Amino acid sequence: MNCGELKLDIGCGRVKKEGYIGIDISQYIDGKGNPKVDIVRDIEKQGLPFCDNSAVHIIANSVLEHIDDLEVVLNECWRVLKPAGILEGSVPMAGSDGAWRDPTHRRFFTESTFEYFTGVNLAKAELPLHPRYARYGFFPWNKIEIVL
Repeated sequence: MNCGELKLDIGCGRVKKEGYIGIDISQYIDGKGNPKVDIVRDIEKQGLPFCDNSAVHIIANSVLEHIDDLEVVLNECWRVLKPAGILEGSVPMAGSDGAWRDPTHRRFFTESTFEYFTGVNLAKAELPLHPRYARYGFFPWNKIEIVL
């Protein structure tokens, strides 16, 4: 199991960010036959193979909309992130062409979707919310930064 100052690119596909460990559910091979993904793994079912509090940054661009159980994956990210670590990602906005274009999308997002985890109201920042105590327990999601 890896521990340390990790940087992870979840759902990296063919384009892994330089300096990051690329994780994807499938392997991608470049034109020269070289693998592009460092770890082939279904993190929804198998989790992340890293120690608690071992990652400083996790990228999840255009991946969360493909997840069946978002809480499982976000909790796994929370587990491996250091207390000051950041989960950064992008998701298609509900109602946008990008949300409907890909038939493998399992869910759609609005400005308020992540209030459930963060307690931050993006639409009305002056109105503080409190993260919900849900079936996953109470995690202070001050680590999440999602771009819609």
